[in-house]
Amino acid sequence: MIPKTIHYCWFGCGPIPDWNLKCIQSWRKYCPDFQIKRWDESNYDVNSIPYTSEAYKKQRWAFVTDYARLDIIYREGGVYLDTDVEVIRNLEPLLAHTAFAGMEFADGVQYSINTGLGFGGEKGHPIIGELKTMYQTMHFLDKNNNENTLTTPAWTTEYLEKLGFQQKNCVQDIHGMIVYPTEYFAPKEYQTGKVRITKNTYSIHHYNGSWQSKAERDGMEQRRKYIRILGPTVGELAFVTCQKFQRQGLCKTVSDGVSHIIKR
Repeated sequence: MIPKTIHYCWFGCGPIPDWNLKCIQSWRKYCPDFQIKRWDESNYDVNSIPYTSEAYKKQRWAFVTDYARLDIIYREGGVYLDTDVEVIRNLEPLLAHTAFAGMEFADGVQYSINTGLGFGGEKGHPIIGELKTMYQTMHFLDKNNNENTLTTPAWTTEYLEKLGFQQKNCVQDIHGMIVYPTEYFAPKEYQTGKVRITKNTYSIHHYNGSWQSKAERDGMEQRRKYIRILGPTVGELAFVTCQKFQRQGLCKTVSDGVSHIIKR
């Protein structure tokens, strides 16, 4: 069985925002018997592999965490949660598996498996070990100091597809790792921000991007606004067009105009 421990990472030595603290409090509320363990620079070696060392020096904390969470669960076992995950139900039934993860539908095209939603495993689980090993041969920076910003869902999904994961929003058993559909851990749509909770929902990943810069978070919210108003295809096009005109100060005018038209 998976140990009753919830792990989370907070690198960068900065304070945890109030919103994230509220999410962590939800873990305590619904999982009172779980140990909650924080990982940061004081108890995790960010220089253990080149990828995390390079990402840390660039202050790209989320990319450090992408590897660290795999490493931690592989070495200790337990459940990992991002700090913007709100738990709404006790996670204990999931501990009966040898490993589990969840999928999200974030890009309007296909499903991907995101360990940031929340995942768990027994100590030494082979699939988690293989995912961890992939990072050990990677670099975050190339020879020109460009960042490798391909996120962990891409790597994870690509690997699990080789083991049999299919583009179907249903429970799948991938060599002993149970992969759950979006309603379990990702009822909130990344593009629109809409939440659809079902009887199977354990948690909500809020995608609040606390690790991002303010400009990146503002851009994410602006994109969601366009998509909510205009739909995925037209909204995405409008957002991209807005970005092109950003330096000319036209973005707010376009956004306000679209909102006014839709309300009418």
